[in-house]
Amino acid sequence: MTSMASDLARALDRGRWFADASYQPDAWQQRAATSSSKRQLWNVHRQGGKSLTAGVKAIAHACEEPGAPVLVIAPAMRQAAETIRTVAALHSRVSGLPSIVNQSVHRVELSTGSRIISLPSSEGTIRGFSKVALLILDEASRIPDEIIAACRPMLAVSDGEMVALSTPRGMVGWFYEQWANGGDGWERVRVPVTECPRISAEFLEEEKRLLGPSVFNQEYLCEFVADDSQVFPNEVIAAAFTSEVTPLWPQ
Repeated sequence: MTSMASDLARALDRGRWFADASYQPDAWQQRAATSSSKRQLWNVHRQGGKSLTAGVKAIAHACEEPGAPVLVIAPAMRQAAETIRTVAALHSRVSGLPSIVNQSVHRVELSTGSRIISLPSSEGTIRGFSKVALLILDEASRIPDEIIAACRPMLAVSDGEMVALSTPRGMVGWFYEQWANGGDGWERVRVPVTECPRISAEFLEEEKRLLGPSVFNQEYLCEFVADDSQVFPNEVIAAAFTSEVTPLWPQ
């Protein structure tokens, strides 16, 4: 197949990126890569393939949209650098792509002018980006809420796509709130370890024994577990509030 035909085939079906890079995706990875939703939440167990799927999303956008900036925000420097490694590996495994003209620990720039930039979640590093084609929040449950709030305006002009991927981290924070109460604007993907064919039952039994049920359920079964340090459970706190109150100063 010619390069132009391959490019068109991948643009029509982004799931082809996995096969072209010689990966065998899980069913959820194929669905997530081909989703047309502008707002996606991926609640996926540890070692479930989140980073690879996000890398496919990133390089697909960069190759299909000349000049498009793709921004990845991660909780820490190490994770941000790992995303670029994933993107570079994908690029090296697929023939006929636009060449990389600039690469560093946190950036890949293609000959088409598209850039994939991966940064740690510091307000000083993320300010100044605009017209972002794709915003990826890697391990979103561990990114501070104020950083996510600072990122959202980057999509205003471009009407860009936003993907937040994570394992849960308690019943608090932006990722939990959007998952539980964010409304119908989000496409939600939940992938517990029971849907992963690569992890053995023996390993999971050992993890459950070492981590305990609460941490195991959160890390591998994608359940949002209340923090043990809370005095009152979340449902009790929520039940204490009501909107059915007569205003002190009626309009």
